[in-house]
Order: sequence, then structure tokens, then C-alpha cells
Amino acid sequence: MALRPGYYLLEKRQLGQAIPRPRKTMSIIAFLRAVQRKEPLPDEVCVLGLERLLHLADDHRRVAGVIRQMLYNPQAKSHLRRQSPVVILPLEYLELSTYWKAGIRQRGTPHEAFHVEWVFPRADIETVGKADVCYSML
Repeated sequence: MALRPGYYLLEKRQLGQAIPRPRKTMSIIAFLRAVQRKEPLPDEVCVLGLERLLHLADDHRRVAGVIRQMLYNPQAKSHLRRQSPVVILPLEYLELSTYWKAGIRQRGTPHEAFHVEWVFPRADIETVGKADVCYSML
């Protein structure tokens, strides 16, 4: 199953089931640095730690806005569109209600860290195989 370029957000437990696990893995910090520096990216990459980074931030919404700016500024968008990577972001907790909520689990209890649209403003449901995941274009 070929995935189209963009960001796929799903719960970690779905990785390997709904979407195959990519061979390459990066932290969210390394990924953002590579985008900012316009470094080559793998065709498919698993990016870890977005929910942890936002959970630890003092101002979740402001930090999410900084990340969004780093990914969607004109230079970054141009770089990402040229490379057309499939970026898979496995999250500890992801839920769709009125909006997509994501976060971490502590002792099995979900703790919301951010709204997905704060980082990925055009995120929507995409069916991959038999699973529904959150998808956003580059």
C-alpha cells in the first residue's frame, strides 16, 4: 500500500498495523532541524516525540504554533514538497471528538497535550487499509 506524501498521525499501537513502520526514525527535534536546514529527508520516516514535547511545554498552544510555523513557512513547504516524504507521527494518545486531541498516557489515563489543528491546520480523517488515521498534506 503506497502512502501519499504528508503527515500521518496515529496512536502508537496502530503503527505496524494500520501503517507499516518506516525503516528510518527521527526525533521531532531532529526532524524540525532537518526541515529548517533544508537537509535531505528519507522517503518515509517515523518521527517520535511530538506529544511529549508539547506535553512538557509551559504554553502548549504557543509551542504548537512555533512548530506549525517551522513546517508551513514558504521555505519549509517548498523543501518538503520537493522531497515529498511520508512522515508518520505515532502518538501515545489520539482521539477525534469535536476536534482531534492528542497527548500522552500516564498510568493508562489519557492527558491531552494539544489539538492537532494547532500544528496541522488541515488535518482530516484518512482511511489507510482498514484503519482511520489523521492525515495532513505537506
